Amino acid sequence: MASPITAGRTQNAPVDGAAALPSVPGSTHRYVSVNGVRYHYVEAGRGEPLVLIHGFPQNWYMWRRLIPELAKHYRVIVPDMRGAGWSDAPADGYGKAQIADEIAAFMDAVGAPRAKVMGHDWGGFVGFMLALRHPEKVDHYLALNIATPWPTASALPDAWRFLYQPVLSTPVLGAALLRTPGVVRTMLAGASTRDSWSDADVRMYEQPYRDHARSAAGSAMYRTFLARELLPWARGGYDAQRLQMPTLLLLGGDDPIIRSSLATGIERHGDDAHVEVVPGAGHFLAEERPDAVLSRALEFFRSAS
Repeated sequence: MASPITAGRTQNAPVDGAAALPSVPGSTHRYVSVNGVRYHYVEAGRGEPLVLIHGFPQNWYMWRRLIPELAKHYRVIVPDMRGAGWSDAPADGYGKAQIADEIAAFMDAVGAPRAKVMGHDWGGFVGFMLALRHPEKVDHYLALNIATPWPTASALPDAWRFLYQPVLSTPVLGAALLRTPGVVRTMLAGASTRDSWSDADVRMYEQPYRDHARSAAGSAMYRTFLARELLPWARGGYDAQRLQMPTLLLLGGDDPIIRSSLATGIERHGDDAHVEVVPGAGHFLAEERPDAVLSRALEFFRSAS
């Protein structure tokens, strides 16, 4: 059972550093308190709710090219996860299941008790945890560029691709790297197939990491995985669980981190669970190929649940 988490009322307070934030047409910045953590989120559009969960090293801003178009069809709700962007960054609490529980409470707090969900990278794994732990809250789940909770032996030859994780997870060092100018851009460029970020875009990801608490939180996302989550994941800790909603995993054909070997067998863990590949794309699908993501997302979300 998921642990109980409390949520507070939505706050419309100004966002810290709002003058430095770009405007996304039709969107509003808000805060809400979840389990004592102040979550920042962006909202746009009306209708059925759609929650977008960002990946690393990004924040809500990674969805900027999709928010205006998705908002023509849905009430789009885009949080910064605990420790990221303009949300609070507590010293601990970076287990992906705990964050999924917080996202579930966040959904209640913003009046979206059930929604379509799309998640990328770490946000994609949080989305899988949300779908497994709180299936009543997820109508459809679309994951981008992330491993499934069900690894197989076919993934072993690609294990070397994750050798960067121990470095980022190292106390002090990992956080210091995230504060180092140029590192975030290197992460983005090194895992993509095209230059999809202006200098202003990169600053939106670098700016929060200048805060020591947020750079430490970024490191803790990896440290928590390696110390507490990796072995249960690798040993089949989720094998008994199934996806109860339509689920689609989109991968980049040239993603140097998440290869198709990490998605093998998802069809066995849901009655309507599939993998598709976007040819020529890298690890940051929503920014490299927003056209492909938008087209497929709209088609998928309209399918019967």
